[in-house]
Amino acid sequence: MLRENALENAAQLAAGSSLFVPGAERELPIPPPDPPLMTRAPVRRRSPSSIPRAGVQRLDPAALGEPLAWPAPGVLISGFGERERDHHDGIDLACPEGTPVRAAEDGIVLFSGEQRGYGNLVLLAHDRDVVTVYAHNAKNLVSQGDKVSRGEQIARVGKTGNATGPHLHFEVRVGTQPRDPLGFLR
Repeated sequence: MLRENALENAAQLAAGSSLFVPGAERELPIPPPDPPLMTRAPVRRRSPSSIPRAGVQRLDPAALGEPLAWPAPGVLISGFGERERDHHDGIDLACPEGTPVRAAEDGIVLFSGEQRGYGNLVLLAHDRDVVTVYAHNAKNLVSQGDKVSRGEQIARVGKTGNATGPHLHFEVRVGTQPRDPLGFLR
């Protein structure tokens, strides 16, 4: 087919090129491409101190005993709070795919599975009605009802659900209310 189309190698083909196919009976129309389901949102990298916190309710970390441990090493790419179209109930940490996700505190696995938007998701229940949320995981490593220790690996960073790249979405909830995780982390 390369010879019939005067091409030296397949790398010379470009999207939308016409090809002569020996033995073909008729020319087939090329359908237009489907519109993208999602578009990439611009990523704004910020330092933790530059993220606005006005109006955010916080639980005094001292009320929990010691601060929560960071669930993964990474770069903070999105903070808690109002965004252009919605409210972001957690923080996003950019990490290489497969990076270990660790429990921020001792707890019990409330949920380990897939949920729309969040992709692979783990919810941990802790003392004082605190729940931590770990989303977009490549793989969950715990099951509902498991007891986990602070720092124990519970998942691997991924890009499942509504994620444009590998990162960990981390939330802290007190009761049912999302709170700024940066107020709980050391």
